[in-house]
Amino acid sequence: MSRAADRLKVVVNHLDRPSSFVQASTSGQNVAYYQPQALRYSFDNDLLSTEQRISYEEDGFLLIKGLVSGEDIDAVSLTTNNLPIKGD
Repeated sequence: MSRAADRLKVVVNHLDRPSSFVQASTSGQNVAYYQPQALRYSFDNDLLSTEQRISYEEDGFLLIKGLVSGEDIDAVSLTTNNLPIKGD
C-alpha cells in the first residue's frame, strides 16, 4: 500500500471514531462531559496537557500560539513567495 493510501486510511479511521463526548441530563440540566478512553494519537507525557491531547484527538491538529516567531513566519513567506511557478 502506498504512503498516501496508508495516511488516508489513518484519517478515515480517525473521522469514523465515535465521539468521546457524552450528553447527559441530571436534574433537568443538560451536561456534556468527556468520557475518558485511550487516546490513540498522542502519548501521555509532560509535553502536552490533557486538554491539548483531547483537542488533537478530536480535531487532528494543535494550535500553539507563539510557537513560531513572527520573524520566522515572515522569512518563510518571503522564500515561498519568490519560488518559481511551474509552467512559467
